Amino acid sequence: MMADLPDNDRPTMDLASALAAMSHESRLQEQSLLQVLDHLPERCRNVVLWHHRDQQNYEEIGVRLNLSPEAVRQLHREAIALVARELHQPSEP
Repeated sequence: MMADLPDNDRPTMDLASALAAMSHESRLQEQSLLQVLDHLPERCRNVVLWHHRDQQNYEEIGVRLNLSPEAVRQLHREAIALVARELHQPSEP
């Protein structure tokens, strides 16, 4: 079937290659995120991981940290802002 397509209508790479490239990009993004998370203050890192990875709400996290849900929400906001700032900084040469 692909042989019936004009050259400019054929995909430039096969599906396996496209998936491998996407998978590689996803792994690089995940590595970058994990590196940034490793550099966060421990409480901020824990809040982000517990909230996003473990699906805990702010009240549940607050119990673990002996903080109010609002204090946990604020820690989460600060952590996400730090992560965003780090991920959007240009890499050093």
